[in-house]
Amino acid sequence: MAYLIRNEDNTLCLIDHISRNGLCYRIFTENPNPRTISIANNSLDEYTATIDEQQNIHVIYKNTKQQIIHIKSLFSNIQEDIILDDRKKQYQICNLYACFVKNELHLFYNALHPKTNKSELIHHCISSSHQSVPHALGTVPILGTSYSCYVHQNKIYILSIFKKEQQYFLQLHIYDSSIQEWQPPKILIQSSFPLIHCHLLLHPSGSIYILYVQEKYGQYQLYSLQNQNTHTQLLYSCAYAIKPFFIYYREGLWVHWLEQNTCKMILFFNEGKAFSTPQKTSLQDSSFTLFHYIHPLQHLKKWLRCNEVYGVFSPHPICCILAQLDMDHLHPYIAPNKELKLYLSQYTFTNNPKANLENEEFKNIKDENEQLKEMQENITKQYNELYHFAKQLQQEGRKWRDRYYASQQTQQMELRKEKIQENKKNKTEKIKEK
Repeated sequence: MAYLIRNEDNTLCLIDHISRNGLCYRIFTENPNPRTISIANNSLDEYTATIDEQQNIHVIYKNTKQQIIHIKSLFSNIQEDIILDDRKKQYQICNLYACFVKNELHLFYNALHPKTNKSELIHHCISSSHQSVPHALGTVPILGTSYSCYVHQNKIYILSIFKKEQQYFLQLHIYDSSIQEWQPPKILIQSSFPLIHCHLLLHPSGSIYILYVQEKYGQYQLYSLQNQNTHTQLLYSCAYAIKPFFIYYREGLWVHWLEQNTCKMILFFNEGKAFSTPQKTSLQDSSFTLFHYIHPLQHLKKWLRCNEVYGVFSPHPICCILAQLDMDHLHPYIAPNKELKLYLSQYTFTNNPKANLENEEFKNIKDENEQLKEMQENITKQYNELYHFAKQLQQEGRKWRDRYYASQQTQQMELRKEKIQENKKNKTEKIKEK
């Protein structure tokens, strides 16, 4: 295991544990043979690295005294803090992973519960602004149980395997840094067969892709699922325990793993609904290692998402799949594949039926919107004309109503006059008769 950190100046920092020398780092540029610089000669092969918003590299490692040490800045004024102390080996802390969210440093690890002696997955926020007491997310089968962490839009996504009684659970935990709380966990898979590995990736489209390996009847079965759905796809099965990981690069979603020192891969199609047959990668070697890949640059995250990748030292780090597809100088000592980049750009925008279909659909939608806009303007115009016509009718109606009322009053007055005159005439005739 080693850490590869892509820096802003296009250099590649390799952090690795070397037997007898402890924890060391090297900075790779176009010169593939940099000197090795010691970080901590008393460290064990139990460490993690991450990078903050100021591009400072932080290293957390376990030393020979069973202490967990935090190095705040790797390249300047190195400061060390003791985070945890387990000199009595009571907790047996291992499986470290650290990440930053809003300048808060979060540490995850496995440890034994002091009373029950059960293995647990622990979360610990060690930021100076918001320190929290370490707390367990759940009970895991054994120390070193697989879990996967991804940070996106100020949220931490943790996928891990838990165990309760004789049941195994694949659970997704989400930490919201804006309210500093964990959301209720989501159980994705429940099985009586052992789950031995899991991994997640957040696709730029917003979809969550998940891998897990289940041991069943002597076979190790690789499954995938998407967006927290319960529907799973069986991708592969073999007789060896494998640890597969996602790689997303330039619109291609890959799964790769190491099987009996042979690296194999699968390519996803149609937004993960279909996939290729498993086959060997171009890069093959007798001494593969697993790189934890960190790329803090925001523009990279649009077309590169990869937390773990298998690779080799020869004598500089070379990553499976990425080295063969490298169009963006991901390896500073390897010339970018400009021909492939140009070909894929042309293929994406001119020869890709899906892209053409999407463009045609966009054009149809745009034309439809223009037609709807024109119809809306016509309807508005007609409505205004009807409104003015109705207003004129209303005014004319009021005039006719006033005339009608005036005419009615005039008629009533004439009738009253006639009635009065008739009454007078009748009275006059009665008086004459007397």
